[in-house]
Parts: sequence; structure tokens; C-alpha cells
Amino acid sequence: MRPKVLRSSLPMPWSTSSSQASVPSANYTGEAGVSTHAEDSSSSIIALVVVLTLTFAIIMTSLVTFYCHKSELRAKKQKKAQEEYEKDHEKSNKQQSTAAGGGLLNP
Repeated sequence: MRPKVLRSSLPMPWSTSSSQASVPSANYTGEAGVSTHAEDSSSSIIALVVVLTLTFAIIMTSLVTFYCHKSELRAKKQKKAQEEYEKDHEKSNKQQSTAAGGGLLNP
């Protein structure tokens, strides 16, 4: 097994040797873990919010489309029924007038 190497013993490229000496090794690893955990948590929350927003938008779009299409079909069905009723009504009126007048027109 390889021996474990402490993170603080590795050189940090962004710091100078004087600032390295002033930072204790225990605090360095502890602070880095906390900030990384907070960043991971916030990015997970943001991803969750985006996914939930997209899901909600898709569901709402589906519902709106369904109800618009449903009302459109209902209007067509009602119009067709009205036309059929008028057609039957005219047909029955013609039959009644033909039966009553004997089918002859008086000039």
C-alpha cells in the first residue's frame, strides 16, 4: 500500500511560500471541504428546480392543449348536430306541406 500524502504538504500553485506557512494544515482541508459541499448543494438545488420547472411546463402545456382541442371538438359536434336538426326539420316541414296540400300548387 502506498502511504497517504496530506494535501497540505503538496505545493499550492496560487499561493506563495510565505502564505503557505501561515495556513495550518488542519484548517486548510476543513475549509475546502465545507465550501465544496456548499457549492455541490446549491448546484443540485438549481438542477432540481430546473427539472421541476420543465416538468410543470410540460404538464401544463399538455393540459391546455387537451382542453383547447376538447372544446374545439365539442363545438364541431354541436354545429353538426344543429345542421342535422335543421335538415330534418326542413324535411319534415316539406312532408307536412305536401301531405296537406296534396302536392299540387294553386296558381
